Amino acid sequence: MSSKFETSQAAQADSEENTENEIEEKCEIIRQRIIEKCEKQLDLRQRRIILIGPPGAGKSSFVNSIAAAMSKSFSMVAEAGSFGDSRGDAESGITLYLSDFLNLGLEESKFDDLPTLIDLTGLPNNERLDLLQEVLSIVIYGRLPENERVQALFDFVYREGNGVKDLRLKYPETRESRDLEATCIVFVLNADSDNVPESLMKAVTTVVMNGPRQIRIFGLITKKDLAENEEGYPRLREALVSNLGLVGVTNQRLGEVKCYCDANCQPPRQPWHYPALDLPILEFLELLLDPANRAIDRQKPSGRRLRKPPMSWNGKMCLLSIFIALVAVILFAVFSNPSKHPTGNKGNNSGF
Repeated sequence: MSSKFETSQAAQADSEENTENEIEEKCEIIRQRIIEKCEKQLDLRQRRIILIGPPGAGKSSFVNSIAAAMSKSFSMVAEAGSFGDSRGDAESGITLYLSDFLNLGLEESKFDDLPTLIDLTGLPNNERLDLLQEVLSIVIYGRLPENERVQALFDFVYREGNGVKDLRLKYPETRESRDLEATCIVFVLNADSDNVPESLMKAVTTVVMNGPRQIRIFGLITKKDLAENEEGYPRLREALVSNLGLVGVTNQRLGEVKCYCDANCQPPRQPWHYPALDLPILEFLELLLDPANRAIDRQKPSGRRLRKPPMSWNGKMCLLSIFIALVAVILFAVFSNPSKHPTGNKGNNSGF
């Protein structure tokens, strides 16, 4: 009896190992496709993927998970943790900053064309909408100088007593840098969030809708394993899809993943590499790198009159022919009538 049980356990272990190997093979195929897409990108600028979401959404954990999925080894690339609560607390004293992770945070990677991940520290959902929109516009379209904290934008308004218009003047559109601009946006929300940050999502979509370039917005739900079976999960997913305008395109622009981090954001126990976690993360990363999702310039009216196209040779000859014909008609009309002398008939002058 014991022998049969051991045989059954061994068979189950072999089956699980085979399944894991199959998943790893799929992961490796996607890794190679990702590398090829980055090497063949038409735009010479390095892709910049900005992660936006409320505090505790799982942005930093996702950075760590992407690095692990690509390198097949987990390490704490970004300091993950919940600053404030997931509802967004304006009084939490969070220092807002941007963290850039070149080459997906893989410092020793032999590939130099991998995208840069930009981790924007959680923004509060209950902030003034006009201020949120202006701050996001400055960050997304590359108007914030390198090494300058996002917190400085809020300090300029609140601590120095300036308005949103003053903020717009300090960081004008003329300061836009394509090298610092986001090529796509990922709005991150964790699956066990109590509230949906609708104001923050509205600010993001409004900025992109009115911006100089059409930048794709993606949705990402992290910590899927924590609330996968909860009643509120479908409602949260539906709200994310609706508010970000992803209805009908969820297969192309929505990701649902489990990250390399538990609820307390502690490094995972051995083993350090989980193909089952890697697969959906790599699939989502491949979507982000699709050439169809690159930023596109919007055609804006210039306010100037359009120049008429130059006339063709046939058109010029046609006009010349008409002009010559008109001149000929006029000359014919003039010389075809006899001249009338003002002195009258010659016979009247033969006199006495």
